[in-house]
Amino acid sequence: LHPLYGGSATWAAADADADADTEGAGRPLPARSLAWSVLTGVVSGSASDGRRSYDFGAFEVGGALLLTLDNSRFQVSHEQVEFLRAQLLRWLPTVLILHVPLSISESLRPFHGYALCGDPAWGEATDRSWRDERRARWPQEGNERATELLLETVLAAAAPRGPLIAVLSGHVHHHDATPFGEECFGTELGAWGAVQYIGLPALDGGHRLVELGTAPTSPRTPRRQGGGDGGIGAGVSGGAVGEGAADGEGAVGATGPAGAASAAATSAAELQVVLVARICSRSLLRGLAAAAADAVLREGYEAGGPLGRRALLWHCFGGASAADAAAAALDPGLVERGLGVMLRRTHEAVGHGFLTLAAALLPLLSPKNRPSDPQRCPAVFELLETALPEWASPMALQYEPGRLLELSPGCSLIGPVNEAVGAWRRGDWEALGVGLASLLRATSAPGCPRAAAATPPTAPRAPGAEPGGGGPPR
Repeated sequence: LHPLYGGSATWAAADADADADTEGAGRPLPARSLAWSVLTGVVSGSASDGRRSYDFGAFEVGGALLLTLDNSRFQVSHEQVEFLRAQLLRWLPTVLILHVPLSISESLRPFHGYALCGDPAWGEATDRSWRDERRARWPQEGNERATELLLETVLAAAAPRGPLIAVLSGHVHHHDATPFGEECFGTELGAWGAVQYIGLPALDGGHRLVELGTAPTSPRTPRRQGGGDGGIGAGVSGGAVGEGAADGEGAVGATGPAGAASAAATSAAELQVVLVARICSRSLLRGLAAAAADAVLREGYEAGGPLGRRALLWHCFGGASAADAAAAALDPGLVERGLGVMLRRTHEAVGHGFLTLAAALLPLLSPKNRPSDPQRCPAVFELLETALPEWASPMALQYEPGRLLELSPGCSLIGPVNEAVGAWRRGDWEALGVGLASLLRATSAPGCPRAAAATPPTAPRAPGAEPGGGGPPR
């Protein structure tokens, strides 16, 4: 946010269950004041910094009221509910920021098998994670009365009848946007009324951009007489919430609350492009590392599912920060150009596609993007070192549409190319990384003769084709 917003962006830290939980202690969470004493360095400089209470906070940004509420234990106190009610009575366009999503709709009960905050089924019978998190189980009696009142308050305050226009949350590592309230409805382009957004974790590039703006009239209700300035709660049915989000959203940037978004629109669009590109490259790298690593190392990590793949990526590149730097060096646009031009299905286009893919993956071989310990994931970098020169100098390319695709005699690449192109066209960048690893492996297969001389890959200047009609090379 800093370079695009001139260093003036306001940000808020919302504390989470993992911030205070002492895993393995088998006792209730420590006092919230203890958690915040540990997190002082993290929240320093945020809008949450220096607030008088550890349980809630309020601040205004661009005419909107942003509220933070700690529900990281799935329950809240009567003091927190009283605070929320008092703030809502200020009747400003309001955004509520908390960690655990609220059970504001029957469609979220449960959500991916988990009971959310305020779910009537919450309690010992629905606690699936107490063993994994090594903590005491949720109480058998279920929700406390204050938590039930929180849910009632949020639903009653939902726009357009009330000032609450959005709830921003995370915790469950899934993506969702659910309108709530009596007069709400949503489409792929936005929503009328209030919306709860759930974002994917920022540690994996998850993000969401939410624009808050006013609407002069409801698409269902004409303007009421005596209306004010069009703001929510100003005598107008307002509170439209427009969403611009990527597949794979955690950190939230508000790009102009309460109808003041026009000046920041360009910056928000630029930021969205950067974030989406980073998510694509990180997903590609995760799939490539998982598929290219040696079998013993891969099996050891993949037992952990998606989290295991992320851990394997961090292992291969020497940590989370190093893996993120390597992902930032990749250009997903070059990858798309290389695969897109192959769809032309001519000898020249397929050769140019290989050259472009080599240029896209070449930064992974830069010394600054390789781990200091060469034994971390030797198979990954050996594949890149062997195959990329072949792609960059496809002198022996043999291609006949529907019949033949080889860079070396007798070494068919039709299957791996189809796999990579298919994943790309589905928008699955992690599967694309797996497909590219298969293509690297097929190019480097034992018995496939190598080119006599290899030209270092450079970014080609010829334009690529966008994915249009037809399918991948066959």
